[in-house]
Parts: sequence; C-alpha cells; structure tokens
Amino acid sequence: MRYAHEPKRTTSAPSPGAEVLPPGYRRTPDWSVLKTGDSNIIRSGDHPTVTGQVDALTSDGSLLWVLPDGGQPRKIYYRSDDPELWSSHHRSS
Repeated sequence: MRYAHEPKRTTSAPSPGAEVLPPGYRRTPDWSVLKTGDSNIIRSGDHPTVTGQVDALTSDGSLLWVLPDGGQPRKIYYRSDDPELWSSHHRSS
C-alpha cells in the first residue's frame, strides 16, 4: 500500500553515529558527582567516542581528566564544551 504522505514516526530515531550503551550507563550532566575510577563514555561533537575511567576532576565538575581504555594518554574535557557524558556512577546526590 502506498501512502500519500510519510507515516508519522512514533519513536525518535537515534542520532547519526549513535552507539548502543552498555547496560547500567546513564547520562551524567553533573560531573561533580563523579569519583576517580568511575567508568564513563564520552561523546563530543565529531570526535570519536571515548570509553575510560575518571582519572581526576575539579571539585565543581568543570574539568574532567579521563584515562581512555586501551592505554591511550589521558584526555581532558571541559564541561563548557558540552560533551555527552554517560557514566555507570549511580550514587545519589
């Protein structure tokens, strides 16, 4: 059957390049709740997705250093750049 118009999508499509997250990860907009060693996944613009552990962060959560999986050098992320951070950290604030 042909439609005169496109059927309305009832679910949102994943963003281009989106990957399936491992179970237990949640979006973490408040980086100040993270602790050293917490596992995370970071998506930042057109840059490759990075998985790793928190190495250090500022007390206000504005800067975050991550030790990427695979032995790569640590990376710094600025909260003001608005990357998506997904963490397995679930402690309540």
